[in-house]
Amino acid sequence: MIARFRVKYGAELEREALSQWSLLDSAADPVPAVLGCRPLGDGLVVATRWVPGHTPDFWTEADLVPAFAAAGRFAAVWADRARGLPPTGAGLPRREVPAFLEPAWSRLLQDVRDASWYTAHLRADAAAALEQGDVLREVGGRAWGPPAADGCRQIIARAAELARRICSAPLTLDPGDFADENALLGDDGRAYLLDFDNARLAPVVQWFDSVGEDWSSQPAPHLVDVALRAFAGAWNAVGLLPLD
Repeated sequence: MIARFRVKYGAELEREALSQWSLLDSAADPVPAVLGCRPLGDGLVVATRWVPGHTPDFWTEADLVPAFAAAGRFAAVWADRARGLPPTGAGLPRREVPAFLEPAWSRLLQDVRDASWYTAHLRADAAAALEQGDVLREVGGRAWGPPAADGCRQIIARAAELARRICSAPLTLDPGDFADENALLGDDGRAYLLDFDNARLAPVVQWFDSVGEDWSSQPAPHLVDVALRAFAGAWNAVGLLPLD
């Protein structure tokens, strides 16, 4: 029997390799096992176990639930590792990683965003949405009603408070771009997570940064609550930090 595996090469794969390497201690980890990881030139070659399967359809409950449950388990494991992590990132329990991944490990620890970062970006994003609303209204492209504009103004006014609430959520590893193409439903009946190029330590709510958007790569609007319950249920089943 010929073994099949997936190989990726690039200069920006350090965080992906580290994210998957750190989860090798459990057979139930929702990531394909790393078979090898070596530096080559200016980049890394990462080989993972090939998992036959298909991309889930986040507009179908039968596909969405196992994918978000796998995400919840993954995030819960990392939340346990990051428990007690101060804002600077110091104190995350060390794990044995290859020497050439140590720089990525250090950067992951140091690259934790604080409340001031979220405050600034909440204000900037809401201001941009207001400006875009004005443009759309002028060209008549689509309706931009007072409730949407009022919501943006409230975000600008309450940005500091909202940022504090974001940062009060448990810290975990956020892949940065969780969408249907970054999940896999294996033929073995398990759900897997793929692609951690943009991974960073962040409050767990960042996993849902795009949930609610009317995109085919995100849960259908009528399945948002189902997705959140699947994530929270799997998180809580790990028995670590409770998630409401």
